[in-house]
Amino acid sequence: MRCRTYGDVLRIAIVLLCCGSAALGGLTNRTFETGDLTGWTSSGAGPGLLCDPAAVTRQVSRDFLAPVADDWLPTEGRYFAALWSTNGVDLGSTLSQSFTAQAGVTLQFDYFFDFGDVAPFYDTATATLTWSTGSMTLFEYNTAGHELEDDENVGWTTFFCILPGDDTYTLLFTVTDYDGVFESILGVDNVRLVVIPAPGAILLGSIGAGLLPWLRRRRML
Repeated sequence: MRCRTYGDVLRIAIVLLCCGSAALGGLTNRTFETGDLTGWTSSGAGPGLLCDPAAVTRQVSRDFLAPVADDWLPTEGRYFAALWSTNGVDLGSTLSQSFTAQAGVTLQFDYFFDFGDVAPFYDTATATLTWSTGSMTLFEYNTAGHELEDDENVGWTTFFCILPGDDTYTLLFTVTDYDGVFESILGVDNVRLVVIPAPGAILLGSIGAGLLPWLRRRRML
């Protein structure tokens, strides 16, 4: 049995780090800390998309039946993206970005939907993921079978899914207005790709870390 040398352990560590970087691909401005929407493709008139360094007042405060003074704060850093719905009937805002990633990588992001409309004039919010061989709906609100109660909010929620293959993906967020009267907001923050090492890689890394002191001792003998 061949004992691992210090160089062997170092090469293993470099390989693991490189594999992790390749699997992550590229997400640009994932927490919006540039203070704008650099790296993202957006559409929407008026206030449609903005990054707020402080807070966006909850739209439920517009409900004359139950006014509430409260704010939405970022989940990461000082900024988040806010998609507003009130731009006219059947109009709204979109936010998207394409990225490459390997199979098994986990896509995660935080979102809220502040629903400021009342039945039957439901503003909608959705998130979809598409790639070369398929697509999926990540969440949807106020589409058929997914209706919220009047002025119901969906607080900051962390969504995650495991990507099915090595591919280029497009993540798309949309919010659409029904009647152009009451506003709704879809907030997005902390979009990230996470690599969860396989158990073998974790074990190998632990063994390598444990060997380092022994190897140093061997070289001193």
